[in-house]
Amino acid sequence: MGTYRIHRISQDTTSGFPSHTGPGTELLLAQLYACEEQLHAWLDRSEENAAFFTADPVAAMRAANIGMDEEALQELASVLAGIQRKLV
Repeated sequence: MGTYRIHRISQDTTSGFPSHTGPGTELLLAQLYACEEQLHAWLDRSEENAAFFTADPVAAMRAANIGMDEEALQELASVLAGIQRKLV
C-alpha cells in the first residue's frame, strides 16, 4: 500500500474533493498535518498497528496517542462516516 502525505491531499485542488469545508475541517487538517510524522512512525512499528488503523482509523489514532485532540478526532470520525455513507 502506498504512503499518502496529508499536506499533499490538503493542497490538491484537482483531487476531486469538494472545495467547501465544514467548521472543524481546518482544525482537522492542521492537526493531521502536525501529527503526520508521528502517525507514520506508529504505523511503521508493526503490522498490527497498520491493521488496526485500516480497520478503525480513529480508534487507532487514539491508541497511538499522537497528539490529536478529541475535537479533531471527532471531526475525523464524522468525515469518515460521511465518506462511508456515500460509498454504500
